[in-house]
Amino acid sequence: MLQTVQPDAVIHAAAQARPHICQTEPQATFAINVEASWNLAGLCADQHIPLVFVSTDLVFDGLSPPYSESDPVSPANHYGEQKVAAERGMRDRYPQVTIGRLPLMFGVVPHAPSFIQPMIQNLQSGKPLQLFKDEFRTPVSGADAARGLLLTLKMRRCVLHLGGPARLSRYEIGQALVRILGFSDSLLAGCFQKDIELTTPRPADVSLDSSSAFSLGYAPHSVSQALSQVLNPHKREQSP
Repeated sequence: MLQTVQPDAVIHAAAQARPHICQTEPQATFAINVEASWNLAGLCADQHIPLVFVSTDLVFDGLSPPYSESDPVSPANHYGEQKVAAERGMRDRYPQVTIGRLPLMFGVVPHAPSFIQPMIQNLQSGKPLQLFKDEFRTPVSGADAARGLLLTLKMRRCVLHLGGPARLSRYEIGQALVRILGFSDSLLAGCFQKDIELTTPRPADVSLDSSSAFSLGYAPHSVSQALSQVLNPHKREQSP
């Protein structure tokens, strides 16, 4: 495929990104998340094709946020471990690969709905949302993340964090969603990680320090602004 298409660059965004599946099916997901990534890095190296690898904030354990690019990785679950293995193996095979670490993302796409779609369905059916007040991320819209990856593509031999502008809990994201959609706050219920028995370890705070990307021109919208664009198609069409 690479020989036929002869791309100017490759952005490797394919993954099994559901941590619970990686936790229960480690061998199958290792083949997808790690081995395929290594192979692609080798192919791009052979043909000197610029390559960006899409990684994750879950390479960190959540104990020492916010995380900059120079902080040591310390994954808390199999998904994070696989992404670390992919990062390291790809750079061994192709030192010029660039890594863009993305946070929790949301948006509307036909093939892979984000975490907000089940939340919207629950709200529309009148079911209350139970959301963690003590799990923090630096969320960003898929559209802003894509712009960040294109920026990363211009870099060479680096890791770049592409988090959003604010550290928010799942509950705070829910508050923004409820407000924008016009639902009652009574449909929101806060809960805490420590009170829930989790089958897959979830780090409490993997907020990314994305100041390096910001200094290069990365300017993601706030969650409220981005959600408004995602949930209002007419407004999204009008946006630049």
